[in-house]
Amino acid sequence: SDIRLKRAIAPLAKLESGLQLYRFQYLWSDDVFVGVMAQDLLANPQWQDAVVVQKNGFYAVNYEHLGIRMVSLAEWNHQGIHALVLAPALALAH
Repeated sequence: SDIRLKRAIAPLAKLESGLQLYRFQYLWSDDVFVGVMAQDLLANPQWQDAVVVQKNGFYAVNYEHLGIRMVSLAEWNHQGIHALVLAPALALAH
């Protein structure tokens, strides 16, 4: 989702596809998540279709379009990349 709605953002990993994953918190929550930034996706024609503009003007990400899902940092720490993957071809870059 939109970087403007997040804080404590830190790069975490990069997938073979080139998608950059981050750990972050939403402005209104202390929970920590792993996911992507909509602005990153908009900068790459391959992923632009995964981003929509909501009525409030903020971006939202259709994670299914990317073949992954957003997870909590606890899920990431427990399962690593397997926590995110919807498509079996997705893997971390070497």
